[in-house]
Amino acid sequence: MKRAILKLYRATDDPGAMSLVYGESLSSRRFPALVIWADSDPYVPVKHAEAHSDYFDADVHILPDCGHWPMIDEPQRVSELLLPFLRRQVSGEAQSLMQPAS
Repeated sequence: MKRAILKLYRATDDPGAMSLVYGESLSSRRFPALVIWADSDPYVPVKHAEAHSDYFDADVHILPDCGHWPMIDEPQRVSELLLPFLRRQVSGEAQSLMQPAS
């Protein structure tokens, strides 16, 4: 996954513009999203974490003292956030969130 994302990122001329295009096309539905962000990411500033709420029903978590890979820096905390989120998605609790936005 890491290699695929890096390859996609490097092949995109303007990642910021692309995210706006894709974000706007997704905003007609409020998909649930879990955003786990590192506050010390040297590549992608933390300001981008909250921006996910513009397009998704985002549950945003900023992890202090983490670098670019929070799942490596704080695997226990990432698991504590990720597993309940995934359980809710599998259980169908999120189905109502995927209805068209009004």
